[in-house]
Formats: sequence, C-alpha cells, structure tokens
Amino acid sequence: MTPWKYSADGASASRTLDNGSIESRRVSAIPASELATAIPADPPTLTDMQATRIALMEAEYQAAITAPVVYMSTTFQADRDSQILLDQAISIYTRQGMTPAGFWWKDAANVHVAMTLAQLQGFGDAIASRVWSSFQTLDARKAAIRAATTVAQVQGVVW
Repeated sequence: MTPWKYSADGASASRTLDNGSIESRRVSAIPASELATAIPADPPTLTDMQATRIALMEAEYQAAITAPVVYMSTTFQADRDSQILLDQAISIYTRQGMTPAGFWWKDAANVHVAMTLAQLQGFGDAIASRVWSSFQTLDARKAAIRAATTVAQVQGVVW
C-alpha cells in the first residue's frame, strides 16, 4: 500500500491499498506512526486558488445582498424571501397608487413599521442600491483574481 497523503485542507488523508482501492480517513483517526511518513498535499495551483477565491467572493456577495438593511431608522430583514415579498408589495401597491390604510412592514425585530407607498419604494430602492454596489464589488474582485499571476496576489483579494 502507498503512504498516506494529506488532503489540501490537512483534515484528512488517503492512500491506495494493495487491492487498488482508496482508503480515506480523518487525520485524527490515523495512528501517529503512520502519519509520520505521510506525504504533504500537492500545493494548489494558481488556477485552483483563483477558483477557490472566486467562490469565496461569490459567497461574500450573496451574504452582502441578503444582509439586514437599515432604513427609516430601523433594521429590516433583506433575505431572498423578504426581497421577493417586498418586490411583490411594491408592484401591487404602485399599480394601485398607494398602500392600504394602516399598512406596515415588519422590521427585523418583528415590530410593525408603518409605511407609505413612497417609503415602501424607498426601502426597495435601498436594497436595489446595495445589490448593485455589491455586484460592482464582486465584478471588480473577480477581475482582480483572474488578472492575478501569483497565488499571493489571489490571496490578497478580499471582499
């Protein structure tokens, strides 16, 4: 059988057994005497690092566009479901020309916050503005990652 070879994250290792099958285990489950001869993981290539960093930037983008929004001196949820409901409410009430009497939107603490149509539209505009600026940030970060010629340059790109 071959010696253990660490995974890229160092949390696990694998080896090829005499019968050709591959055995993988968490490092904590491998005896120290066997790990003493383990082979380090292959260093990631520039292309690997770029793909990993772009995936990280895309995750940061998703977090940014769904984070709570401060509007009208309170914090509102802005997750995907909240954005869909808000879009629907803006569309319907814009066609009607106003929100119903006593209309409110719940803030992040589930407190009813009274809103006019203009305020509701302003809330939507606040989210749309953040989505646009976050997309611009994502686009710039991805361009920088793709233009990087070293792993250090890739790792230097942060949200």
